Amino acid sequence: MGNSDWRPFIYGGLASITAEFGTFPIDTAKTRLQVQGQQLDQQYAKLKYRGMTDVLLQISRKDGFWALYSG
Repeated sequence: MGNSDWRPFIYGGLASITAEFGTFPIDTAKTRLQVQGQQLDQQYAKLKYRGMTDVLLQISRKDGFWALYSG
């Protein structure tokens, strides 16, 4: 254990942070698209979004850019 190299752990951590930063808004938009149109809950029964781009734009305009990362 004398010569341990810590760089792969740092690089792996930075890579996972970068990947999550890029994919979290896409996952939030996907979830909102999946939930809309459900007949079980009347709050979500009406179609609100027209597609992935529309979801991202509406969330960022209505709630602000950081709302894409709040879920």
